[in-house]
Amino acid sequence: MTGEVVEGCCDELNETEARENTMGSRRTRRREPVTRGTGNVFADLGFTDAASRQAKLRLAYALNQILQDRHLTQDATGRLLGLSQPEVSALKKYKLAEISFERLMTS
Repeated sequence: MTGEVVEGCCDELNETEARENTMGSRRTRRREPVTRGTGNVFADLGFTDAASRQAKLRLAYALNQILQDRHLTQDATGRLLGLSQPEVSALKKYKLAEISFERLMTS
């Protein structure tokens, strides 16, 4: 078999070799220390209002789960929660800057 060209054989060997080389270089790199999060991503990112942001997000998540289970349209959801259709759309996309925590609580 010496000197014989086998199609596809070399491609697989080259891919395996490249994978091993990449993995080997990862092992030799200096590792950065891992810092555990606080459990509040907003606090970890340095937001001063981290607790209220997390509370608003959790509330929005719970509302979205209920609304998803009920298979409501955005219009029907808006009527049910007392929100406009654009507010419902923002809620579903977790764009919560324009919706107050109090507004979500009374929904």
